[in-house]
Amino acid sequence: EKWQINSDNTLKIVGSKGGITYTTAPLSNELIAKVIEAKEENYKINREEYRIAVKEAIEASGEQFNGSHGLRYAFAQNRVENLEKIGLTKIEAEAKTSLEMGHSRVEITGHYLG
Repeated sequence: EKWQINSDNTLKIVGSKGGITYTTAPLSNELIAKVIEAKEENYKINREEYRIAVKEAIEASGEQFNGSHGLRYAFAQNRVENLEKIGLTKIEAEAKTSLEMGHSRVEITGHYLG
């Protein structure tokens, strides 16, 4: 109920962290099909299976697993860097990344930037 699929293959998430509503980047048709299937079947994630799958994927990439939250750190750092490379100021890049991460305050994202 918190999200909907838009005609442009984006997901609109309502009432995310901090009560924010945001829209994802466009997703592939394959991923949209999986999202539709999961929604129709009222899928609920098994957190332990998720943790194990993420751990295995990270280790298979040659990186060290430090919990799935480490992915949020990596995303924040890479996203801000890439946004700055295309011309956004540091604060603009941090603000955009903050919204994409579902944060209601830029200061929260600052924690992920170190």
